[in-house]
Amino acid sequence: MPLEAGSLLSAERLVVSNYPEGVQAPGLLYREALNGSTRLLYYHQNRGNMPLSYVVTIHNVGFKPASLTITKSLGGPNPDGLFVGHEVVKHFFKQVLQGDAKPILLQAGESQTIIHHPIKIGSVVSGIMTVADLDADHLVMVIRVVDPHEQWGYLSGLTSQFNDMAYFCGVYDTARVSRKRSFSTKNRLQALSLGSGSDIKDMTTKKHLKGHYGVVYDDEVVLKNPLPEKKKIDLYFSPLGGMADEKNSLY
Repeated sequence: MPLEAGSLLSAERLVVSNYPEGVQAPGLLYREALNGSTRLLYYHQNRGNMPLSYVVTIHNVGFKPASLTITKSLGGPNPDGLFVGHEVVKHFFKQVLQGDAKPILLQAGESQTIIHHPIKIGSVVSGIMTVADLDADHLVMVIRVVDPHEQWGYLSGLTSQFNDMAYFCGVYDTARVSRKRSFSTKNRLQALSLGSGSDIKDMTTKKHLKGHYGVVYDDEVVLKNPLPEKKKIDLYFSPLGGMADEKNSLY
């Protein structure tokens, strides 16, 4: 049964996998319990000299079955990072509108690979994944960059290797921002910011989430016309970062 768009957009926690953006060797990025619905955004470029894979697994470490739903949108590998990011977001919102989510049942002690995304040398991969409708508190999500030629299914488990690189993910308790504002035709010009204005910090390091990547903004703008005649309203959108190009990238 398709899920409502609101349930796919809502998440209690946001995990951003982009630190560092360029990966060169296998390593552990994240290993934490799933405490409520979670949205994962990842964006990485393979800057090493060997093919790699980005792997996400979920482990049921409890003594009873656990159910959840997964929505995921993947892009790449492709050298064009802007293209990859655009495709991921476009496909993600298409899934949201269609209520496209996959139910998963994990038996006690069972693990399942949710994402296995190859990263070619010099290419970019990105993805958005939402984990929702959890009915248990004994699920653990593990994110690793692995060597695809080795037994990555085992390496992505709950134990860490001694040669893991120092990768990490940002974790935030704000994954969605809802705002309601208004515009009156009495005003000739009014600027409304989209995708900014909220102070979102990592739950541990307290560092700001630059660009608010992965955050869903639910902006409702109420248009009011108190004047006796009809008024035409024109909308103009201007990215604060300027046009995206090689010198001014938005990713």
